[in-house]
Amino acid sequence: MFGGGWVSDPEKRTVASRSARGGLLTGVAAVWGVQVMGMLLQLVYAGVTARTFPAAVFGAYAAAMSTIAIAALFAVSGATKASARSLDEDPHQGRALISASLLIATALMLVVMLLAGPIAMLWGVPQSASMIRWLAFTLPVSAYAGVLLGVLRRRRRITAYNLVTATATVTGIVVGVMAVQSGAAVSLVVMPITVQVVSLVLGVALLQGQAMPALRVSGARREVVFSLRSSTNSALTYVATTVPLVVLARSVGPSALGSWNRATSLTQVPVESATSAWTTIFFSVMRGEREGSRQRNLLWSDMVVASAFVVLPTAGAFLPAVPAAVSLILGPGWSLSGQMAAWLWVSACIVAVNVVLFTALEATDNFPVLWTVQAWRIAALAAAALGVALTGNWLWLGVGMVASALLGLLVTLITAARRDLLQGRRVGRLLTTAFVLALALCLPGLLIAGSGRVITLTACALVAVAYLGCLYAARRRLPALDRLLARD
Repeated sequence: MFGGGWVSDPEKRTVASRSARGGLLTGVAAVWGVQVMGMLLQLVYAGVTARTFPAAVFGAYAAAMSTIAIAALFAVSGATKASARSLDEDPHQGRALISASLLIATALMLVVMLLAGPIAMLWGVPQSASMIRWLAFTLPVSAYAGVLLGVLRRRRRITAYNLVTATATVTGIVVGVMAVQSGAAVSLVVMPITVQVVSLVLGVALLQGQAMPALRVSGARREVVFSLRSSTNSALTYVATTVPLVVLARSVGPSALGSWNRATSLTQVPVESATSAWTTIFFSVMRGEREGSRQRNLLWSDMVVASAFVVLPTAGAFLPAVPAAVSLILGPGWSLSGQMAAWLWVSACIVAVNVVLFTALEATDNFPVLWTVQAWRIAALAAAALGVALTGNWLWLGVGMVASALLGLLVTLITAARRDLLQGRRVGRLLTTAFVLALALCLPGLLIAGSGRVITLTACALVAVAYLGCLYAARRRLPALDRLLARD
């Protein structure tokens, strides 16, 4: 597990790529197992903190985390993906990318720290300034750790990747729970800081000398260019979703923002974590697919269809139980979070279907398609923000999130099909079937929604499990799912 050289033989890389495709679902299952563990621990952490602090404190925390997330998109996200997709196994190239990422992240850290006060005032949540400053320190750490994790992904060291992720998550939540017992609002930042620090320490231990920064960054020019393009694409999405939150905080109040943050942590964050099991493996696999190949088009189409039939009907079956689940986890006083969570659940699950295709487009440098999609999504979220500002009602944001997700999926499929990147007609027909199934499986839960939280949760969970069992049993009738299972 420890050490290991960089593969330099092109023939070995080709064999490794074929092997990775053959074990696609094995890798997904391994990463997903760690993600499930992390999600369960996050639910415990959310329950503990919700009973420790009021909604207004989470409003400050949400403002701080959203601010740092935007900076991290440039400091961390792009560099991680550049590291994971690189076909060049030169050790100096990897070390140069570390150095370049550290330089960018350090510059962003200084900017964020200097502007923490004005940013907090922009949010209308002055108490978030101290949280922003503390979290800014994590930017160089996150960038460093992100590149190292990208190397582990590229080299198919999934066991090592899982070790880092699991250990960092467990340690962060344990330390975070102990920290919040102090009752200080700023203690909420301890958990995310700890996760990044532990990830870095373990990443350096696993890669040893190859994890050391280089004195020159000239060898990472291509990766830095991709990193900036990827970061810009991600930033467009994040800014589009963050601006309505600023409007929410200023128009409705910090407590509403805090309720939205808790709803997000129990719906959108777990779904994104589960989705990353696909993207962690899929991103590095797709980087070597030949442009215009029939095999690639079939794989992309299969991934979208399989994701839709797994995610959408399951999400529909569990949708009526989402408010009850949120209420049960957070405790009394969080009814607004339960209402918000239903909208966020629908939005997150639609995005989860689209993220597979998004990942493939990004891995193969098809950024014009992505930017077209982002323009439409931004328009939908801008309309939602305007609705919140004019009415002072958060519901506009909920509707806007779902509309943005649907519009993003539709535009992505149409644009990709026109560029002959997937089988548009087949994917469209099967996606429609998956949406109809989702609506049908939602009905049983709606009929018993007033029967109590436990009954609703149990019934919806049984419907979801029964559907997944039937889907697996009938996998031969869904060629897309059958082909993916055969890849294992």
